[in-house]
Amino acid sequence: MIKNVLTGLAVVALTAWSGTAMAGTVDVKFLGWAKDGGGTELQELFKYKVGSSSRETQAGIFEWQRVGGTHVGEPTGLFQTVCIELDQYVASTTYDVIAVEDGPKPGSLLTAGPMGVAKADMLSKLWAAYWGTAHDNSGNAAAFQVAVWEIVYDGDTDLSSGDFRQNYGVGPLPAFVTTAQGWLNSLPGLLDETELVALSNRRFQDQIVSVVPLTPAAWGGLALLAGLGIFRLRKRQMA
Repeated sequence: MIKNVLTGLAVVALTAWSGTAMAGTVDVKFLGWAKDGGGTELQELFKYKVGSSSRETQAGIFEWQRVGGTHVGEPTGLFQTVCIELDQYVASTTYDVIAVEDGPKPGSLLTAGPMGVAKADMLSKLWAAYWGTAHDNSGNAAAFQVAVWEIVYDGDTDLSSGDFRQNYGVGPLPAFVTTAQGWLNSLPGLLDETELVALSNRRFQDQIVSVVPLTPAAWGGLALLAGLGIFRLRKRQMA
């Protein structure tokens, strides 16, 4: 009986800790485009099509500062994101911290709901492989963002076909679009992943950002909390 109680309480404690790490809000100030070491904004103009509609937008990396919120842990201080919701605008606001597979909310311009686990896994692998490279220059930053949009919005990873695609006619593609396609082509062979979360607001543009996983010390602290809870339960049973 005691063994079952100990196991159950530990599971409850771990579940509660995990929920805290993936819940709550962040209040953020939008700072604009991230910049490279020379002060150049990490963004490029991208031309694309959604169905038969031709559009264009800036593609790159955003920079933010966290100023409050209830979420425990990363993102904190200054941090950078990329967009997963093309049909809304970016703003200084309050975001809910949610699992990537549950975003974007209320749904993208091409989807009625969340992206799902398979696409979230691809984003995690893309981030692990190329996020560092994305900061080398504005072209790589744009390539990273375009690759993210292709994963979120389309059923394939080909920027020249599907519901979401590049729109440069028969001429040569910009170098960043070619780079994005190369990164997308590499996805099946990628193994490493980065832990990500989505920042979601139903009125403003959803983002994804990397987070720092729990440290061994944090897990040790959780075990201690679980132990204290077990001690109290056993004491009550004996009273």
